[in-house]
Order: sequence, then structure tokens, then C-alpha cells
Amino acid sequence: MATIKEIARESGVSIATVSNIIHGKPGASDETRKRVMDVIKKLDYTPNVIAQNLKQKNTKTIGVITEDLTVFNTANIVDGINEYCDEQGYQLVLGNLRLYKKYDKNFYNSDKYYKRVNEEFKLMISKQVEGIIYIACHCRELKCIPEKFPIPITIAYSFVKSDKFSSIIFDDEEAAYDATCRLIQNENEKIGVICGLQQSIHTQERLRGYQRALYDNNILFNPSFLYYGDWERESGY
Repeated sequence: MATIKEIARESGVSIATVSNIIHGKPGASDETRKRVMDVIKKLDYTPNVIAQNLKQKNTKTIGVITEDLTVFNTANIVDGINEYCDEQGYQLVLGNLRLYKKYDKNFYNSDKYYKRVNEEFKLMISKQVEGIIYIACHCRELKCIPEKFPIPITIAYSFVKSDKFSSIIFDDEEAAYDATCRLIQNENEKIGVICGLQQSIHTQERLRGYQRALYDNNILFNPSFLYYGDWERESGY
């Protein structure tokens, strides 16, 4: 990869002049500017955005830590973050903990991965990110997020009890309410529900929305219409 020093030597100008032209600063003649830009194109120069931002003490970089990139809707959440970063002129640095691959869903109720999470947060700091988004595999109360941290942390698809962090989660109750109402509007009254784990927050919120829709439409709730599973394909089938 070409450097500013090589561009300056090829163009016959100073390094400072090349830097000023790259950053759109005035001072160079049109002829000099054209000569330098021609050399930049010839040498296929790509500016080091990270190095430039470090000098400005503003990296315009967001760190994203996923518990497991392959699980459920994590990839779509990352894609949404990426899309918004593109619109705002930011870049993202991705860290994938691969917890589901390593421990299966048992890690939800374990603390043995906490140290790995803490290491990833520290690694993000070393990469000069301005903030971190932590994306969980499954909505639950997290106890692995460092309390004292020098940059902002936002949590997606989970939550913590501390007021220091913001959390973004789905409105499961409203989604289940809307889905049930749609079936009722199509003249269905015997509506069964295939649930996930009974203790899951998702299950509880969705059942609340389902029951509220029945109540609002004067339909009696029948508990025999509920079947609980474990989110796996086999139990769903």
C-alpha cells in the first residue's frame, strides 16, 4: 500500500502539501493539486482512516459484541447497526464470543463465560471504539456487563437492572396481541399457542399479549390450548 511519503516523492512536493490536498485544505495551486491527485490514483492510495481519527481523538467507530453471531436474529441486528453506521459515517468493529457454539444454551444460566466477556470489553477499548453495543442471544437479565466503564454501553435483546445502561428489546406482548387479533379478525376463536420455555421472558410476555387479545374480544382463555417447548425445532414440531 502506498504512503503519503511515496506520493510526495513521486509528485515532487512536500509531505505536508500532500496531506493538505488529501484533507481538502487550501494553499496548493490547481496544477499541484491535479499532479498529486493523479499520483494518488496511479499508486492506488487509500488513507488510513483509523490513524486519522486517532489524531483527531474521534475514531467514529462503534464496537459490537455478540454472544453468538449465528444465533436467531443476531445477524439482522448487526446488519441494522451496520446500516445506520454507514448512514452516519461511522464504522464498526465486531467481536463474536461464540458462546452458544461453545456452551450450547446452558450458558444462559452460567457465569463461567463472564471472564471472556470482560476480556472482549477490554479489547474493544484497545481498538479505540467510542461506544459498545452488546447483543445477547436470548432476552434475560445480564450480570456480565462491567459496571465501571469509560465509554457508553448499550444492550440489545437483553437488559440489566442498573440505570447506567440503556437496553433495547422487542415488545413481545404487543406483537403477540397483534398476531392474535389478526386471527380473531379472520373469524378464528380457538387459537392455540406453541410456547417456548415456560420461565422465559419472551414466553411470558407473548402469553400476556395473547390473553389480552382474547379478553378484548370477549373470548374465554382455555389453558389446554397452550403447549410448552424449548425453542428447538423438534419440540416445536
